[in-house]
Formats: sequence, structure tokens, C-alpha cells
Amino acid sequence: MKKVILLTLAVLQIVLAIIMCVVGAKFAFVHDVMDRWLFVLISGVVLACILLFSNQEYLGKIFTRFVIVYPIGLIMLLILFIMDIPHYSYREAADLIEENTGEKIIEPKDSKGQLGYYYLYTNKDVFLFNSYNGEFTKREQ
Repeated sequence: MKKVILLTLAVLQIVLAIIMCVVGAKFAFVHDVMDRWLFVLISGVVLACILLFSNQEYLGKIFTRFVIVYPIGLIMLLILFIMDIPHYSYREAADLIEENTGEKIIEPKDSKGQLGYYYLYTNKDVFLFNSYNGEFTKREQ
């Protein structure tokens, strides 16, 4: 029973890592928590392998503390992940700027944003778009 509980938590961690990867791809270039999906995935797989191939005596020693700390850690990770999801993706930001300014967005080859802001390039200007509240401003050059 102990092994099943811990394996279920490890599988939940792996699923969370996959969700972080998928959502992180949509909101690329602006957020840190989603960039750590690979670490979350690898640690979940390693933990699942350890749990699958360990004996019951070893699990009995770590079970009590681990069954308290591990879910708390997963819940904290989930809360950080949910709080870090912006309201606008890069594509939505580009569409909003094109709609409001009438200027066509050019796709750059380098980084498109940082710290919650997208950089959107047009033929004439560069716009900074806040991915949380949808406000944008023309960047001074």
C-alpha cells in the first residue's frame, strides 16, 4: 500500500511536468517556472524507478516523513505553476497589437520576451506587451 501511494505521487509529478512543458511552450520566452519542466520530469521518473525497485523495509523507513513532505512540495509546485500562467500568449499579444495599431507584427529570430513582457516587432516600432494584463507600449529607441 505504501508503494502504491508513493508511486501515485510520482506519476502525478510526471503528469505535472508534461503539463508544464505543454503550457510552457504556449507561453514561451517570459516565465521561469515552466522552464523547469525537465527537472520535474526527470526527478519524477527517478523517484518512480527507485520506488519500483526498492524493498518494503526501505519504504517503511522513509514513508512517514516522505508522504507528508512530497505532497506538500507537489502542491507548492502546482500553485507556483498556476500563479505563473500569463493571460496572453505571444500570438494573442501579436493579434491584439495588430488589431489596435494596424501595424503588421514581424516574427524575430531571437528571444521574444522576458520577465512577463513580450517584445513584438513591426516594420517601424517595437512594442512591449505585458502578458498578465494586456497593456502594451511603444518602446523608445
